[in-house]
Amino acid sequence: MQASTSDAVLSIGGITATIAQMSEITVSLSTAIDQQGDATREIARNIQSVAAGSNEISAHIGGVTTAAAATGLAASDVLSNARELDNQSGTLRGRLTNFWPRSAPPEAGLQPHSRFA
Repeated sequence: MQASTSDAVLSIGGITATIAQMSEITVSLSTAIDQQGDATREIARNIQSVAAGSNEISAHIGGVTTAAAATGLAASDVLSNARELDNQSGTLRGRLTNFWPRSAPPEAGLQPHSRFA
């Protein structure tokens, strides 16, 4: 009977040791799962941050595109106005050239400016 009791005590001791090992493994798994959850949440936050940054970049690119289009229109207007001014100055030059020698009496000795001749 003592041998059976001794065997039972040894078996119970082995079972207790196995349960203790399983408990340690469970704690390790639980810790690893918590760490994985933390890492997953950090990745999700980073993805949200990147998405927000991408949206902001898109908004800025839209603004740059709008500004570039406005600049192109303004440059076109400036070019058109410069051409018109050139045409008007040519017309004025021609009128001054025709007007200047005829408007002054010959005894005044006035000559048209070389720029208008």
